[in-house]
Amino acid sequence: RRRQARRDRVRAEIRREERTAARACAEQDRGAGAQPIPQLILLGARSDGRAFLAANLGPDAVAAGLSAADIIGVAAPIIGGGGGGKERLARAGGKDPAKLPEAIRAAEDAITATLAGNGRPSPE
Repeated sequence: RRRQARRDRVRAEIRREERTAARACAEQDRGAGAQPIPQLILLGARSDGRAFLAANLGPDAVAAGLSAADIIGVAAPIIGGGGGGKERLARAGGKDPAKLPEAIRAAEDAITATLAGNGRPSPE
């Protein structure tokens, strides 16, 4: 498993046996009144020759102009698939797990570009 954290976001590529736990993490209810950290979770997984992605955003990430559906929309075609969702939660699946790292990088680039376009500092 590989994991990287930057400020208020986490991205990880997980093993097959962690996929169910990752889905639960990405879909978790953020709780009443609790400040969720990180504000953006982007997960990628490989299983049975397929690739899977999930993005979950907190309210501050959405307020900054980000959309989980847009993030997944950038990454899904790279893994040879499609997906969808809403502003705060989106998922995708595809046929090319070898391109999962490239898809995650593209999603990160889209996040950085969106934040820069909103006049917010880009994460380092």
